[in-house]
Amino acid sequence: PRAYHAAVAASAYTAALDTTTTEAYLYAIGGIDAGGTTVNTVYYSKIALDGSNGAWQTTTPLPTAIHSAGAVVFRGYIYVTGGADGQNVPTATALRAAVNADGTLGAWQPIAPLPGGAAYESLMNFGPYLYAVGGDGSTVAPMQGTTSGGEMSSTFLARVNLRTGDLASTWSPLASMSKGRSKHNSVVGGGYLFTTSGVYSGAAGSSENTYSQINADGTVGSWNGATGTNTISTLLGYDLYNETAISFVDATGKGHVLVLGGAKRQLPGRASAAVVYY
Repeated sequence: PRAYHAAVAASAYTAALDTTTTEAYLYAIGGIDAGGTTVNTVYYSKIALDGSNGAWQTTTPLPTAIHSAGAVVFRGYIYVTGGADGQNVPTATALRAAVNADGTLGAWQPIAPLPGGAAYESLMNFGPYLYAVGGDGSTVAPMQGTTSGGEMSSTFLARVNLRTGDLASTWSPLASMSKGRSKHNSVVGGGYLFTTSGVYSGAAGSSENTYSQINADGTVGSWNGATGTNTISTLLGYDLYNETAISFVDATGKGHVLVLGGAKRQLPGRASAAVVYY
């Protein structure tokens, strides 16, 4: 069993895989086990061409145990940033590991760390640009649904060196969100960063969704908020945190954001079965 782990998939679009036998590899990174212990294990499963997945196996573990980290796959590497240790203390550590053709991972290597410790942040990539959005810099339990005062509104950018897979520079600050936010989820869709829900200051449901346009140089514009009837709070009657989200394009070419599950902020510990989309 795992909770508060990072999950990513490596496909032929993001890694050098044998596309005659393999659709993708799925990875579960770190997290908390059934006994409440934060772990450094990394599991992977082969996704066959028919979409079924094979047995889960272990591969190269993280150097240290973390939960609630961010992770993405780009050009043959898994990148992991932030997270918290077994005492819920946030870390600024950033790592990468090469995806091998058989789905195993190479050694984890340190890359430029985040500007400060951040757990419950979002990590996304748009081409060679990595974005770290929000997070909590204080010691907070994963299921806490109230604000800690350590929530961050920051957005940071790092560029991947396309030759080496390393980061070409340190993390640079971009336009910040209007409110500090953690335990949220963020996706890239239609040339925008889109962040939804989470634990943030102020009334729940206010500025619940926020988005920022990505510029040609990788920077982002000002963050704007979706309000009123365009919020999950209005639709469901409660607010979410620790939810998951994906972006996708439908058959007509229109982009969507899909938000699945999460915890109910008004009733910490109570899970939501809702699926909503924009």
